[in-house]
Amino acid sequence: MKFILHDLAFETTRRCNLHCAHCMRGTSQNIDLTSEVIDAFFDNNEFERIDHICFSGGEPTLNPAIIIYTIDKIIRENIDVRDIAMVTNGQIFVPELVEAFHRFNEYRNSCIIKSIAREDGIISELGRCIVDSNMDNHVRITFSTDRFHEDINSEVERRYMESGKGLKITKFAVGDDDIYKTGFSTFGQSFEYQLPSLRYTKEPDAYFILDNIYMTSNGYLTSEGNGQYVDMDHMNMGHVSDTSIEEALVNYGQAIFGTPPITSSHPKIKKI
Repeated sequence: MKFILHDLAFETTRRCNLHCAHCMRGTSQNIDLTSEVIDAFFDNNEFERIDHICFSGGEPTLNPAIIIYTIDKIIRENIDVRDIAMVTNGQIFVPELVEAFHRFNEYRNSCIIKSIAREDGIISELGRCIVDSNMDNHVRITFSTDRFHEDINSEVERRYMESGKGLKITKFAVGDDDIYKTGFSTFGQSFEYQLPSLRYTKEPDAYFILDNIYMTSNGYLTSEGNGQYVDMDHMNMGHVSDTSIEEALVNYGQAIFGTPPITSSHPKIKKI
């Protein structure tokens, strides 16, 4: 059974180098996402494509090795991932990460070229325009710039800005309306951690999951990106070592647009 994921987030680490007043995660933990967990996620599921992967945290630049590992696995195994992003507090510059981001951008460019080239390898003028207009649109680095974060390190920002084509640099400020009273935060909206269902529909060759899938640093699958670490560990869809995407949809999915609900085929899971 194949799946299309619209939005996937990997919690690369629960470590952080800041202590922000609005942090909804709570006390940081010395837990990093590992290659074994990444392998279990990809190897135990079959994906038609993944539209977007976001590397989050914690602070993802504190565990750059797992981002690099994931990117290289995507390229090595020719996994159809359309674009990736990293959300950072802008305090640390990691040149090896930039190199990996460039590798992914080149990989996506080659995938696009292969998909539109004729059998003789020639690309039409329109096709070339499509490639040229998307050459640098596959990787995004987003700096958190709201009033709760410390200022971005100007030298770090400059180095990312000057790191060459293929990286889109953006900034994002969390608005007060998006802050909840959980974790360190004592202001904002009231919050109760829940596990929303995953809406899915059927495409010709795969099931398309419309909602976000969030994998924590210790390998738990959830559909909720807010809340404390302890919430996610207490309420989730299961661990990647014994829960496939298919099983998650059986237990937590919501079939829409007339799609027949998935019934478990009891897929074999490779333990880690």
